[in-house]
Amino acid sequence: MKHGEFTERPSGLPPPRMSPVSATGIPVPTSVGPGAVHPDHIGAPGEYPFTRGIFPDGYNGRMWTIRQYSGFGTAEESNERYKFLLAQGQTGLSVALDLPTQCGYDPTHPMARSEIGKVGVSLSNLSEAEILFQGLDLAKISTSFTINGTAAIVYAMYLAVADKQGVPRDKLTGTIQNDILKEYVARGTWIFPVKPSMRLVADSILYSNDVSPRFNAISIAGAHVRDAGCTAAEEMAYTLANGLAYVDELQARGGDVEKFAKRLSFFFYVHMDFFDEIAKFRAGRRLWAKLMKERYGAIDPKAQHFRFGVVCGGSSLVAPQPYNNVIRVAVETMAAVLGGAQSIFTCAFDEAFQIPTETSAELAVRTQQIIAFESGIGRTVDPLGGSYFLEQHTDRMEEAITKVMGEIDAYGGVVRAIEEGWIQMRLAERGLERKLKADSGESVIVGQNHFRREGEQIAVGDVFTLDSDRRAARAGEIPAGAGHAQPGGRRHGAGAADRGGAQRPREPDAAPGRLLPCLCDGGRDGVRPEEGMGRVQGAGEPMTTQTTERPLQGKRILIGKPGLDGHDIGAKIIALTLRNAGAEVIYTGLRRSPEQIARVAVDEGVDALGLSILSGSHKELVVDVFACLRELDAADIKVFVGGTIPHPDQQALRDLGVAGVYTADMPLADVVAALARALS
Repeated sequence: MKHGEFTERPSGLPPPRMSPVSATGIPVPTSVGPGAVHPDHIGAPGEYPFTRGIFPDGYNGRMWTIRQYSGFGTAEESNERYKFLLAQGQTGLSVALDLPTQCGYDPTHPMARSEIGKVGVSLSNLSEAEILFQGLDLAKISTSFTINGTAAIVYAMYLAVADKQGVPRDKLTGTIQNDILKEYVARGTWIFPVKPSMRLVADSILYSNDVSPRFNAISIAGAHVRDAGCTAAEEMAYTLANGLAYVDELQARGGDVEKFAKRLSFFFYVHMDFFDEIAKFRAGRRLWAKLMKERYGAIDPKAQHFRFGVVCGGSSLVAPQPYNNVIRVAVETMAAVLGGAQSIFTCAFDEAFQIPTETSAELAVRTQQIIAFESGIGRTVDPLGGSYFLEQHTDRMEEAITKVMGEIDAYGGVVRAIEEGWIQMRLAERGLERKLKADSGESVIVGQNHFRREGEQIAVGDVFTLDSDRRAARAGEIPAGAGHAQPGGRRHGAGAADRGGAQRPREPDAAPGRLLPCLCDGGRDGVRPEEGMGRVQGAGEPMTTQTTERPLQGKRILIGKPGLDGHDIGAKIIALTLRNAGAEVIYTGLRRSPEQIARVAVDEGVDALGLSILSGSHKELVVDVFACLRELDAADIKVFVGGTIPHPDQQALRDLGVAGVYTADMPLADVVAALARALS
């Protein structure tokens, strides 16, 4: 077969079957009787411990917020998409930001050039923030930002835009993710070390509690650890453990738990095991209420509330037979509703391989609307509550979550577990397990490893493309009006008051050591993320071993992550797989330039260079890597590429000289065999 092309289901797979255990590993009985239900565990909706929901009237009181995670290219392009989605009935914005913005780089920085506008909108200064929200009433729209390392700066920009519009800060609603702990283990957009980052997160929350009390200054996110490979129980356990670490930090910095706990929120992925997901949310809601009441003494029920949003899609979506993803998203959305989510955004069916088109994004919104207004499942609170099976499954899910949290505590707490790489290694192992189950057919993925026509390839109507002229202009200069640096990092020419807008409220006096008033002054005055945030590069992670004879015995292979893409679980899975196949593997770590990767490849004398790219910047980065290898007289090193590569681009990469292209649906055994052939 040709590398990276889709083929018939590999021979030798077992026939598809239903497993007797859930995806989390919880045994599922054929039937369950009333003896499995513990009445004390159920309770009533809106009452402690909130197993059945935090509101007594459920969605009859307030419908969940319908969002679409969207943002690409320039602020102008994303503003157009937001207006389109709102016109289709979306009720809140979920802003995707590009990697330079997330990592604190200006568009003019060499590391940013190939990444601008690829996985989100470029938001490098206050002028762009104003364009992004032009014509949108921030007093009426709930806005969610998926941003962490530079969250404080983006939050400051958002406040400045609201001031410009004349919107009182206490009217702002929405969320800024601002969960730095999970960045170290699953997403990679951290900037500072753990402890200084925790300080900045806590300052953001305490500041927001005072100046924008209806805005959630953190969304503690299990979503990314779930996509990295962990189970539903582990996702909830890691998330709750992170949440407790933030509560401890907030209390240490003088925060009042009765006040700040009311604005803590959570964020998860929903995957395809229907009852695992519903039980995960019910168990997590109950556990959090108990922890806040019993460990921290929170008396106000609102300080015990477990409020969460979800993504339906993510790594559960696959490129083969992409229209099957529409059904997957619908099933996952139903699980989110039955689990009691406060905010839902649904992935478009084509997100497994490209930025969604308007058509696919609209269909994702329609999925939520059909479930909300046609299915009837939201009319009553927790309609599955009292089900013998679901209540038993919720109890068992809580036991599984508590067990993992106990393991974290025994290790020394979540901060130590992250700093020493313990959670990262567990995620890599889980990700490899999940991939091997898919490769073997044990986990049934319809259209990928079972129920697939021979020779079938992706067939999608529209292919989304970015406006290259706009991106090139953004890479060439900071837009006019962004301001000019002054000594001390302050800027002029970009503040709301400077251009005749509403005067920004005076920042409250800062408690000793608080950072946010200064950053919000910078946000008003147009400080860019690169000015506001330092950069810290991660160290390389060598992965070497001695093995018996294997297909890649004696080969030295470098795995590199060029650019700013921080999703490295795929790179680690490949590194572990190649190591087990006998290769000596060197992993360069995150945020490496093409020049750095090429230099390491030459210095290490590798036989092959594997590039892991999930940001959509594959063509630009591959061209740069080849150019660097030629400059180093190392054009003979074979280059392979893996990641999220749209089918039309795979041949284009081969035409550039790439020796093999591997996508997520390709079995690991086939990747090893292809590399062995290419390197023999």
